[in-house]
Parts: sequence; structure tokens; C-alpha cells
Amino acid sequence: LEERRRRLLQLQEQTRQEREAFQTARAAAVEEQAALAKELQATRDDVAAVGNRARTDRQHLVELRKRMVMSGKRRGQEQEAVLAKREKELTAREDRLQRGAEKMARDHAKMVEDRLRLNGELELGKRQLREQWQDLGVAQQQWEVCLNLEHAEREKRSRDLDARAVAVEEAERTWSERERSARLMLADLHRESAGLESRIGNLREKLAQTETAGQGLQALREAPGPHVALPLTAVAAPIMTGADRTVVLQRVAGRFADQRAHLLEQWQTLLRVQDEWRGEREQAMVELETAGRSLQEQDHRLLTHERELDAVATEWRQRQLALTQTRHSLEGWQTRLTARETAWEGERAALLSDAKAREEAAHLQLRRLNHLARRRELQRGTEAVELTAARTRCDDLRQAYVALWKECQQRRKELAREQRDMAARTVALEQLRQEVVGAAPNAAGAERRLERLRRRTAVRIEASESDIEMARKDMAAESDRLDELAERLQGQQKDFAARQEELVRQQAAWEEREASVEDAEQRRRLELQRLTARREQDERQIAVLRDEVERVAGVLMNESEMAPASQAA
Repeated sequence: LEERRRRLLQLQEQTRQEREAFQTARAAAVEEQAALAKELQATRDDVAAVGNRARTDRQHLVELRKRMVMSGKRRGQEQEAVLAKREKELTAREDRLQRGAEKMARDHAKMVEDRLRLNGELELGKRQLREQWQDLGVAQQQWEVCLNLEHAEREKRSRDLDARAVAVEEAERTWSERERSARLMLADLHRESAGLESRIGNLREKLAQTETAGQGLQALREAPGPHVALPLTAVAAPIMTGADRTVVLQRVAGRFADQRAHLLEQWQTLLRVQDEWRGEREQAMVELETAGRSLQEQDHRLLTHERELDAVATEWRQRQLALTQTRHSLEGWQTRLTARETAWEGERAALLSDAKAREEAAHLQLRRLNHLARRRELQRGTEAVELTAARTRCDDLRQAYVALWKECQQRRKELAREQRDMAARTVALEQLRQEVVGAAPNAAGAERRLERLRRRTAVRIEASESDIEMARKDMAAESDRLDELAERLQGQQKDFAARQEELVRQQAAWEEREASVEDAEQRRRLELQRLTARREQDERQIAVLRDEVERVAGVLMNESEMAPASQAA
């Protein structure tokens, strides 16, 4: 019993310590919940501030939109008024151009009448002059083409002859080398043949001596009488039988026959190469003689053609002198035309000054419009920067909320882990309770006390869990509200982007209208320049026709004066 009492006291002490630890953990959880509540309150305050700023920004954007719409309408009205004014000016200018065109049409009709009256004579003179110039140009081109072709052909043939001469020299040098090498080879073959002949003679002599010695020995063998021993030093050559001599002689004869056949083949090859070289040399000489004769004939033809071209060139020089006289008369017409052109310079200068003034006014209007466009672009940029800053603040708050949510999740995991630990401890305490209750003298009282302690602990834990669940629900609601606020901000940003695109489209339409007006102005300016150039061209043609008429009249008068003089003579 004392041991069980000590164990019970130890368990009570352990239970008390665990209760104190649980109370400490509960106090820490309450403090953390209070801190989370404060953070949530701060987050709500920040979100409320962001919502207030967003509402303020929205009101500001609405006011800016209204002001931009009003200013756009006002500028549109001003631009329409300016365009109407410019259209009136362009209409007046077009009327003036129309009157000028009608006047120029009347002048052109008069000029056409003069042209029809003098067209025959002018066309005849121009046609003759053009034909002469064309004939001269064609003849010069043909002459140059012929000269170029002849020079090219001559150079080509000279190059071919040079190449052939080089080839012939190279062939002669090659055949000389081959002939020299063949002669050296022939001399070597002659020397080798002489050496072979001498060797054959020596071998024949040795063979004869050997046969003579063999016959003497045979006679000595057959002769009766005492056998005489010859000294070893008296034997000059080894004793060979008839079969051995025949084999040696056949081998030597075959070797000599092979050498003679080889010499004969080399000699035939040398003769064949020499014959080929002589044939090619004769053919090259014939080709060189033929090329020389063709070059002489070509030179003769070139000299004849050059004489003909010199005669043609002399004729065309005479025609060129006549054309030079005609050009001098044309220069006289040009001087008179220059005197008449000065009359149009004043009017042209006046038109240019008027056009320059209108162009400067248009440039000034364009600069004003560009300045307004830049101001509007700056306003749009400022609004975009403000909206971007608001979105950045919202993103920062959202990131802070995400960090808090992650921290809350981490703490919830820690609480779950502590709950699991508490469950394990509860199981251990239950086992200990059963042991203590079973060992205690008053088991029912101990059971009731432990049951009361368990109920109080369960109530406290449920209260803590309900508080944590409420805090979690509040955080989820706050997260939903922040998401809704972010979606509203994104919608506002999309509306602002749509308004900005609408402004860009309006500006593009205005620039397109401005470009169309400028194109119309450019077309009218080009039409004016074309009409002015046409008028100047018509005046030049009139002056040329008048000068031509004067020249023709002078020629006719000179011919009429020369006719009576010739009749009188």
C-alpha cells in the first residue's frame, strides 16, 4: 500500500505538472490567438484602407474619364472647326486652280491651233534630223562593233598562235630530250651488246679449252701404260661431263637470247617513238604555215575594211557638221525661250510663297495637335502609374495575408501534433487511472475525482478548439474578401486598359483623318505642279514652233532671193 501510495502521489504530482504545462500551453495558445486576432484586425484595417484608396482611385479615374471625354469632345469640335475652315480654304484654292486650268486650256487650244498650222514643216525637219542622227549612231555602233570583233578575233588568233608556238617548242624540247635519252640508251645497249659479245667469245674459248682438256684426259685414260699421277696444281678447271656442259651451254644461250630479244624490243620502241615525233613535227609545221597564211589574209581584209570605214567616217563627219549648224540654230531658239521664261518666274514665285505660307500654317497646326497628343499620353501614363501602384499595394497585402495564412497553417499543424501527444498522454493516464483506482481503498471516490478532472479538461479543450475554429473561419472570410477586392481591382484595371485602347483608337482615327487631309493637300499640290509644268512645256513648244517658223521663213526668203540672181546669171 505504501508503494502504491507513493506511486499515486507521483502520478498526482505528474498530473499536476501536466495540468500546469497544459495551462501554460493554453495561455500560450490564448496569447497566440490574441496575436492572430490583432494581426487579423490590422489586416482588416489595411484592407479597408486599400478599399478606401481603391474607391478614391476609382472616383479619381471616373473624374479623369469625364474630364478626358469633355476635353476630347471640345478638341474634336475645335478640330472639326479647323478642318471645316481648311476645307473652305482648299475649296477656294481648288476654284482658283480650276480657273487657272481653264485659262491654261484656252492657251493650250491656241497653241494646238498654231501647232496644227505648222505641224507639217516641223515634223519634216525633225524627222530628217532624227533619221540622220539615228543613221550616224547606227553607223558608229556598227563600226565600233566591227572593230571590236576584228580586234578580238586578231587577239584570239595571236593568242592561239602563241599557244601553238609554245606547244611546238615544248614538244620539240620534249622530243629532243627523248631523242637524247634514246641515243644514250642506244649507246648503252651497244656497249652492253659488245660486252655480251666479248663474254660470249671468252666463254666459247673456255668451252673449247675445256673440251680439249677433256679429250686429252679421255685419251690418257684409254692409253695403256703405267698410270701417271698428275699434280693437283696442274688442273686448270674442274672436270665436267658432257651432260653438265650441255646444261651450262643451254643456260648461257637462253640468257643471251633473252638479252638480244630485250635489246631488239628497245630498239623497235625507239624507232617507233622517233617516227611519231617526226610525224607530229611535220603536222605542227603545216599548221603553223596555215595559221600564218590565214593571219596574212585576215590582215589584208582588216586593212580593206578600215579603208571603207574611213570613207564612211568622213561622210558622217560631214553630216555631223551639218547637224552642228542645226544645233547652233537650236541654241538661238533656246536663248529666245529663256527670255520668255522670265515672265513666268514672277507668277511661279508668288504661287510658291502662297504654298509655303499655307504649308507653314499646316505645320503649326500639326505641332499643336502633336502637343495635345503628348499631353494626353502623359496623362494616360500618370493614370497607369497610379493604377499600377494601387495594384502593387494590393499584391503586397495579399502576399502578407498568404504569409499569415501559411503561419496559421503551421501553427494548426503544431496544435494537431500536440493534440496527438495529449491523446497519447490521455491513454497513458487512463491506464494509470485504472491501476490507481484498482489499487485505491476508495475506488469510487477516486474515479469520481478523476472523471471531474477529465470533464473540466475536455471542456477547456473544446473551448480552445471552438475559438481556433472561429479564428479559422474569420481568416477564410477575410481571404475571400481580399480575393474579391483583388478581382475588383483587376476589373478596374481591365476597364482602364479598355478606355486606354479606346483613346488609342480615337487618336489613330484622328491621325488617319489628318493623313487623309495631308494626302489630299499633297495631291492638290502635285496637280498644281503638273499644271504649271504643262503650261511651261506648252510655252516652250510655242517658242520652239515660232523660232522654227522664223527659221523656215528665213530659208525661204534666202532661196527666193537666190533664184532671181541665178536666173539673171
